[in-house]
Parts: sequence; structure tokens; C-alpha cells
Amino acid sequence: MKVPGTGTLMRTASFGMEGMAETKVDEAKAALERGSFEEALQLIEAAQLDQPQDPQARELYVVTHLAKAIRLSEKARETQATIAGGFMFIALWVYFNQPGQVTR
Repeated sequence: MKVPGTGTLMRTASFGMEGMAETKVDEAKAALERGSFEEALQLIEAAQLDQPQDPQARELYVVTHLAKAIRLSEKARETQATIAGGFMFIALWVYFNQPGQVTR
């Protein structure tokens, strides 16, 4: 199908490197690269139902769970730093606003 105004053809199907339609594993890899862990896991599970002995799907399943755990760990670290910063602000505010403290 031609894309209007561009003079180029629009792809009507997803094709991999070798001209074959992308597999569910390939789609899961793309979802993982986008950071869409739940979508990647759903695609991997579907791929495993189609071909239970596919080592690539099993490996990607593990990698996806690992990547998801790393992302959750990063978010937890960021939250912890934010909370710690807030506590430090409160502690300093209380310290410098005690009666009898000399302020500049």
C-alpha cells in the first residue's frame, strides 16, 4: 500500500530481519525494549504455549522478570531517597526552629 504524499510503500505486516513475519518472541523482545514488561510477559507466555520447548522463549521469560525486578528496585531506591530527603528537611526545620535557637 502506498503512503499518500511520500512516494514510499507502507508496510502492511511486521517482518523480521530475514523477511519472515515476526514471532511472538520477537514481539516480546520489542515490548521489553520499550519497557512494557506486562505486554512482553503475555507475548512470551503465548509463545511458550505455541512452542513449549523453545529455549529462546524460556530465556526471554527469565530476562523479562529480571528486567522488571531491576526496574522495581530502581523505583524503590528513588522513593527511598525522596523520603530520606524529606525527613532530613523536616529534621533540620525542627532543629532550627526550636525555641532559644539563634538564627541568622
